Amino acid sequence: METRARARPKGVVVTQEEMEGLVEPASTTVDPPIHWAMERTFIAWMRTSTKAITFGLVLIKVASVGGGEIVSAIMFILMGLVFFIGICIRFFFVYPIIERGLFYPNKMWPTVAAILCIGCTIVILIALYQDRQISK
Repeated sequence: METRARARPKGVVVTQEEMEGLVEPASTTVDPPIHWAMERTFIAWMRTSTKAITFGLVLIKVASVGGGEIVSAIMFILMGLVFFIGICIRFFFVYPIIERGLFYPNKMWPTVAAILCIGCTIVILIALYQDRQISK
């Protein structure tokens, strides 16, 4: 006997059983606002990564030679590149899953982004502190 999933409001994620193919999804049509929200999020992350890279390049342009600003600039550029690559991979991985109506959110990506930002901030602060100690 095959069990069918109950109808859900548009935009609600599927259950684990539906993802594993044990039961059929209630609906395979995807609401356009879901795609629009995904694209808005993608564009926001692209803007963030571009701004981080640009800020790093500006720091390199105005940095004194051998200063902690160079390390800060490199960290901003690396952080921007990681965000850029990560969001591209995430977008093209999640898009077909949403198309099939099988999206199951996870908390890994926001956690990785937060840890990356905190780690880069700590490295930048340490580099700036050491630069000030050397300057004295």
